[in-house]
Amino acid sequence: MVLIYMFERGHEIIPYMSPSGGGYNAELERKCPAWDFRYRLSGLTPGEEVVLRTRLVYKPFVSREDVLAEYEAWREGLAQ
Repeated sequence: MVLIYMFERGHEIIPYMSPSGGGYNAELERKCPAWDFRYRLSGLTPGEEVVLRTRLVYKPFVSREDVLAEYEAWREGLAQ
């Protein structure tokens, strides 16, 4: 399986793993990490509206080329 996070170009989005973001798992006796995202929004004035278009795909993994084709198809759809 593959999980693809897609973000529209032009935004500074940095994925990172938060070591305590998923809470504590008593059964495993450890903290569970969670993936988070940091957004940098610069050059904005207070109160300015920001639109961040994203897409999430979870499907059987086929190939790297298939993942790239998913992204390109989504980008083309945004332009319409």
